[in-house]
Amino acid sequence: MSAPRRPYRLNPHIRPGMLHDMCQDPDWWPYLDLIAMHPNAWPDLRAWISRVHTAGSVESEPVPPEPPADHPGLAGRLLAPRSTPRPPEPDDETATTPPPPIEDVPQAPAAAPDDADGTAGGRATVHDPVPNEPAQDGPDGADTAEPVRHQHHAMILAMAVACTIVLTGLAGTIAWRAYAGHRAARDLEEASALCAQARADAVRAVDEWNTVAAQARTLHDTSKGKVQDDETRAALEKELEPVHGATPACPAGGIDIIRSTARTNTRTTHTATEHTDALRQAINAVNASQTAKTLTDARAALDKRVTEARKLYDSSKGKVADGKTRDALKQQLDAAAKLKDAKDVKELKDTKAALDKAMDAVNQSVNAKETADRKAAEEQAQREAEMQAAAPQPQQAVPQPAMPSPAVPVQPVAPSNPAPAQPAPQPSVQEPAPSWSVPAPTGDGALSDRDPGL
Repeated sequence: MSAPRRPYRLNPHIRPGMLHDMCQDPDWWPYLDLIAMHPNAWPDLRAWISRVHTAGSVESEPVPPEPPADHPGLAGRLLAPRSTPRPPEPDDETATTPPPPIEDVPQAPAAAPDDADGTAGGRATVHDPVPNEPAQDGPDGADTAEPVRHQHHAMILAMAVACTIVLTGLAGTIAWRAYAGHRAARDLEEASALCAQARADAVRAVDEWNTVAAQARTLHDTSKGKVQDDETRAALEKELEPVHGATPACPAGGIDIIRSTARTNTRTTHTATEHTDALRQAINAVNASQTAKTLTDARAALDKRVTEARKLYDSSKGKVADGKTRDALKQQLDAAAKLKDAKDVKELKDTKAALDKAMDAVNQSVNAKETADRKAAEEQAQREAEMQAAAPQPQQAVPQPAMPSPAVPVQPVAPSNPAPAQPAPQPSVQEPAPSWSVPAPTGDGALSDRDPGL
């Protein structure tokens, strides 16, 4: 059966300045009772710890009171620890049991009286009798040993050796303390440099997250209705939650609190980096969904335009002014057929634009032919009208008013189809020749005063 574990006790030689640093270390906050019971704790510090316990949290009053001026002596400087002690482990018996008071240094007992009348004994050292030397009786009948001179020399030699050992040990202790102090200073410098680097990394990681988050918010706002899968935008919005992480500045003293601050900044760096990576993945997912929708829309637009172009190509056969426009449209249709599985949005859009241009050329050619045909028909109709107007017209007898004359004989009725007059000469291309027709004689043998050819 193992012996019970002794309760955790602080080094009684810890100076007030180190107690102040321990109160600022979050790892020591659960053990403020031990600090309050330390013999070097000053009243303001004990009152601050009492207020913290009453409030239930150090955050209510995070700054402990400043320590009083401390001027330890040589022994205090030698016995004081060089680094802040670590808090007790979870399995230590850390019950806040007050440490036993420092016992007073026992004083040398007073010289006991030699006899009943209270006379003090002499300061002379009584030595053991030397062997083979006769003991001498004192005045009171007690045996006294005669001091021997060479024993004094042995005692002086022993004291000198003891002093040498003590001085050597003291010099070694001083040298060790000096080395430990130099090593502690070096460790403090290294810890400060690591803490500064950790804080710089944390600040840079948080700034990078803020930059990526701004880009993600812009993408989230502008990608509405432009993605193939709306779940990617929902995932991006979820990753836009702010990063909770502190970037505390490194303190000036106390290697343990400096290391604790460095660990806090390191945790913030890891958290911000993880959130930034997740945010970049969500951004890539939204961009990929936008690209997929753009590709789908471009392919659908090209397919629709190909269908319209085929109908135009089939319906424009023989109806274009320039057959090369239909040949160019056929080439673009063949080129579009080769892009069935294409994934290049630009190539699909360029093909659609080329197809639109070829269709416009065919439509213009169809319109040009229709215009030319209509104009030719109008010109033909005009020529036919001019030729018909220039052609000789059949002459018909114009009835004259009957003159009162006696015994006018009855003329026979002209046939419905009178004999045609002499054919007039055909008009030349430059200028048509005039023609005249001779009217039929009237009953009285007189000529009519009206020229039917005019």
